[in-house]
Amino acid sequence: MPARSEVGGVGSSAPSLIPQARRPPSAPQGFLDAKVTVPVPTVPVLPRPRLFAALTAAVEHRVTVVNASAGTGKTMLLASWLRWSANQRAAWVSFDRGDNEPKFFWAYVVESLRRACGAQDAAVLADLGGADLGGEEFPRRFLDAVGQLREPVVLIVDQAHEITDWRLLAGLETVFRHGPASLRLVLAGRGQPALPLARLRVAGELTDLGSADLACTREEARDLLAAYGVQADDAQVAQVWRRTEGWTTGLRLAALWWQAQPAANRDLVAFTGDEPLVAGYLDDEIMRPQPPLVREFLLATCLVEPVCGDLADAMTGERDGARTLEALDRDNALVNGAGAGRVWFAYAPLLREFLAYRLRRERPAQEPDLRCRAARWYAGAGMVAGAVRCAVAARDWVLAGEILGRDGNRVFANGEGAELEPLLASIPAEDVAAHADLAAACAHVRLNAGDPDGAEALLRLAEEVRPADDTDGSHDTDERQAFVRLLRTAQLRLRQTCLRGRVPAPDVARGRELLDRARTAGIATDRQADVGALAYWVGVAELWRGALPEAKEAFGHALGRLTAGGLRRWEGRTRDWLALLNALEGRLAAAEQALSPGAHQGAEADAAPEARPAGGDAGPADERDRVTRPNSLLVRDLARAAIELERDRLDQAWTLLEPHRHGETRIGTAAALRAASDGDGTNPADPANRIDSAGFAAAADPADPPLGDLLGVLRARVLLRRGDLGAARTELAATRDAAGRLHPVVDQAATLLEVEISTHEGVTERATELLAGLRAGTAPTESAPTESAPSAVLVAEGRTLLAAGDPSGALAAVAPCLDADRSPTRPLDTVAALLVAATAQRRLGAQAPAGEYLERALALAERDELVRVFLDAGRGVRALLTVVVAPEGRHAAFRSALLHRFDVAPAGGWKAKSSEQAIRLTASERAVLRYLPSHLTNEEIAQDLCLSVNTVKSHLRTLYRKLGVTSRREAIARALQIDLLR
Repeated sequence: MPARSEVGGVGSSAPSLIPQARRPPSAPQGFLDAKVTVPVPTVPVLPRPRLFAALTAAVEHRVTVVNASAGTGKTMLLASWLRWSANQRAAWVSFDRGDNEPKFFWAYVVESLRRACGAQDAAVLADLGGADLGGEEFPRRFLDAVGQLREPVVLIVDQAHEITDWRLLAGLETVFRHGPASLRLVLAGRGQPALPLARLRVAGELTDLGSADLACTREEARDLLAAYGVQADDAQVAQVWRRTEGWTTGLRLAALWWQAQPAANRDLVAFTGDEPLVAGYLDDEIMRPQPPLVREFLLATCLVEPVCGDLADAMTGERDGARTLEALDRDNALVNGAGAGRVWFAYAPLLREFLAYRLRRERPAQEPDLRCRAARWYAGAGMVAGAVRCAVAARDWVLAGEILGRDGNRVFANGEGAELEPLLASIPAEDVAAHADLAAACAHVRLNAGDPDGAEALLRLAEEVRPADDTDGSHDTDERQAFVRLLRTAQLRLRQTCLRGRVPAPDVARGRELLDRARTAGIATDRQADVGALAYWVGVAELWRGALPEAKEAFGHALGRLTAGGLRRWEGRTRDWLALLNALEGRLAAAEQALSPGAHQGAEADAAPEARPAGGDAGPADERDRVTRPNSLLVRDLARAAIELERDRLDQAWTLLEPHRHGETRIGTAAALRAASDGDGTNPADPANRIDSAGFAAAADPADPPLGDLLGVLRARVLLRRGDLGAARTELAATRDAAGRLHPVVDQAATLLEVEISTHEGVTERATELLAGLRAGTAPTESAPTESAPSAVLVAEGRTLLAAGDPSGALAAVAPCLDADRSPTRPLDTVAALLVAATAQRRLGAQAPAGEYLERALALAERDELVRVFLDAGRGVRALLTVVVAPEGRHAAFRSALLHRFDVAPAGGWKAKSSEQAIRLTASERAVLRYLPSHLTNEEIAQDLCLSVNTVKSHLRTLYRKLGVTSRREAIARALQIDLLR
């Protein structure tokens, strides 16, 4: 837009209405013109329509404050806005420190308004010419005059932060509080004007524009550089835009620097804050106006990013860090508060680079000490990555090792070790070899990357205790500290073996031995996390070996220590494994507690940081609470599915299992999977190649045991419970085919499921063969009541013998599971064994023992709502619940729920042997048979069935003949034996 001659007096030839006597002393007409004339740029100015529109909207309010740091282009923005806005009538006053006299300031204001308003309002403003400009009443006279202006006017006061005279401030307050709607005030400067503007801000009568608003966008930065003749590609423009943060003067300095470079070396990426052009500007505009103590403060704190008051105090040795940072932020000294609460502050990149350059040039000996101070503060605040970064930058390897030895485990355990990888990679190999804690940290990095072989040499270094680690006599000489190192290296060894998928028993035994020693070693409270970490990896190793009770014990030992030590990722994984293990045992309430949102609340807290130090560190609210959430969905879904299955909620269990069978989660074909497990040259420890034996990606950690096999077995169990034996067998076959070799626990579960399918099909000989194979196999993989077979196998044998018509053999088979003096059995197996014993006793005619066993089973199952185990025991249990358990007994509600589930469950059960399948009963005969255990008289049965007594007697004679018995007692026993009482 063309410049308007009436804007701010540009081009005005009208004589001044302010008498010469009223002008500032020794102020010629040219000086006054400079004070009230809109500046004319001498360099290219970028048109900024978005900010022009923002200013146009802002001056609809009573007051607009443009508060931004030096070099943000405030003056040129306002000047170009006035030229762009053709209909905007505005007066301009350029203020400086020497103008802090009311008579000077108001003289400038009146003269500027006169030039802006022109001859039409000259008479109104002429009345002010003879007024006492320094008097207390002048602001009111000024308002009276301005209220008579025919058109609205905007009064712009540039450098308003320099106004400090109380009389002048009081007059301005009168103007913006009581001014007419036709007067709008714009106050621009490097800080907030010393005026009470809060009321206007709350009332919505004030608009703020700050440095962030004035910063150039990437597109504006490109256009501004182009206006200076800079020819740069998008990548270079983006780099300099990020480095300057859109700071207008920074972009202009970059353009000047680019023009000064030889044509062959013009690359904006090389533009930094230590260039002389930048250094000169920052020295003049930022450093020189600051008091000496503040300049010292800036130099001492420029090595960290961002900085808070406490960190600044640690680096400077003073106590006013927070107040100094707040003042620098308030004064727009290229220091900006970051995040909610403005506790952390960030220096503009060019300023930080300039300060670091000055520090290295003028005080090179201070830099390592300052970095070490920062490292110790970061370590004390729990920000390990920041601490290690500062220690590495200071080349203090002892300090770096000390920090990692104390807190590195927490970082790696929480999945945050990636931040440390480049730092550790920068440490010379000879220094890593000389410090065991550094070697252990580097081993952590390799294991995090799924490289157990690459960690081997580092682990050997970490396991060696050398005098070099104790250079000042304060590190690793204490016996307890040496023991803590043993805990850590043992943990790393176990993780390495889990990554390889081969867990030697001696490694696990070594871990357990150290855990036993830890109970009496006097480990300090703040070192218990190391005990918890080792217990966690003992638990994972036991899972690999199939020792589920031992794994559960280790996880239980780990949980509280991991929680207290802040190892939240492993804490969450521990809860997941405990949930699954408890669910598989039948301890459903404990499993649900481990899965509850409250239990995972601490492990999954993901608080957003208020500020994040450069390179990945964060304030205390961040690095203490931020957690990489583990992708443990498969483990949790398996645990939830097992819970739903044991409570006979088959649809819910299937819903949890089915998503994990989707094609996108599978990796490769069965042949490829077998090749991977058989050793085809691929590295099974590589996370990209880590697949479980059913073709599923590892659940959460590449060191976790495969879970796809268990998923297939659980799916087969659901299909079997639905009554689809063929689908269940197909699912098991597919699982075995994909697996190549099953995990011991899963292999046993799959075989037991095949036994159950065979029993349901009436092929008890096949079931017996499979059970014999389990007995002849490897050592038990869970707590077993006998040396020859675990409890689950004994229960399966008891059920098979019942199906084969051998209640005495069934009773003998499960007897070890009921011996309280032997090793504890899983609740599921105990309940199942009790039900086998109750059914066997009933078939043997022993009513009282059957009732006792059933009562014990109900008492144990009711706590966890174990329903499915009753249904799996056969429909003979339904008759027991009807006859043996009183409807109004202690377990009345649970008994009713079980009877309902029996009535709605899919038809199934164990098929009778072929010799027994010839017994066929009519519906009436079966109805009469079901009444026999009730001991009702024939007359009562007839009345209940609405039959005649003679008809009932006829049915009884037929029943006795078909069963081959001669009495009611024998008929009941025989019917129970061949499972006709369902």
